[in-house]
Formats: sequence, structure tokens, C-alpha cells
Amino acid sequence: MPFVFALLFVFDDFIGRALHLLRYDHLILLQAQYLYLSNRLPDIRFVDVQVLEITIWLSIAIWGLRLILGALFLKQYDKFFMTFAEPNKLRAYAALIITIPVIYVLMDLKLAFGGRSTFMLMKYFPDAYFVLIATLLFWGLRIISANLLFITWKIFRQNWPGIVLWCDDPQQNGR
Repeated sequence: MPFVFALLFVFDDFIGRALHLLRYDHLILLQAQYLYLSNRLPDIRFVDVQVLEITIWLSIAIWGLRLILGALFLKQYDKFFMTFAEPNKLRAYAALIITIPVIYVLMDLKLAFGGRSTFMLMKYFPDAYFVLIATLLFWGLRIISANLLFITWKIFRQNWPGIVLWCDDPQQNGR
């Protein structure tokens, strides 16, 4: 997906014209961020922020669909989550606890302007900045999706009474 995001930002003029023809001339998620950014850096183009918003919606759709389909087919995750859950219980929860603030920091441009390197990247290489943000948000949403699926598995498969979990040898459990 990072390569797809990079291609989207390379062809942002074409995408901007297509969005204008479709009468998509507004922002839903990033309106406040664009207003703040355009006041600080007048060279930032609206179409770049629009493409970033498209990448965010695309990421939400991909990982949301994975979460929904994973919740529908929880049994297929028994072996993976059983091996993952035992030795690394805290790692899954720590990843979720760390990822949510990271996504917040990525979306809060006031914090981004505090970092000199981030500001320079925004000012001189805005496409690289937007590709980086899109990629980090994509993988951050993947971590959140995987952790929510793990929590769902723990609630509805591992700790649910009467559920038979996966095992290597069915003869082991007397079956």
C-alpha cells in the first residue's frame, strides 16, 4: 500500500481534477487540519490533503473489512492467537495502547509543527510528508484492527464457555 499511496500523490493533479468533476471539493476528516496547515504554509495544496483523506478512508475500509470478516470467522484464528496469546500477553495490549496516541499525534498538526524536521519535511517535501503520514496511518490502523480482532477472539472464543479451541492432535482431547 505505501507504493499505491506514493502513486496517488504522484498523480495528485489528475486525481484533483477527477475529484473536482465528481464535485468532491470538501474535506470530511481533515478540514481543521487543512485550515491550520494552509495558514502556516501557504504552499500546501488542497488536493494533497484531499488525497491524504482518500488514503485514510481507503485504510479504514481495508482494515475495517478485515476486522468484520475476521470477527465472522474467528475460529480460523484459534491456532495463531493461542500461540500468540500465551507468551506475549502484554505485547498485544501494549501495541494497542501505543498505537492510538501515535495516530493522534499524526493527526494533530500543531504537534507536528513543533518538530523541526517534520516542519521542514512539510515545507520542502509535502508529497513525501503526506506519503509518510498515509503509510503510518495505514499500518497504525492495521495494528488497531489486529488487536481488536485479538480481543474479540479472547472474549468470544478463548473465554467463551463450551467452545472447543484448535489443537494439534484431536486424540489428545479424547476425540
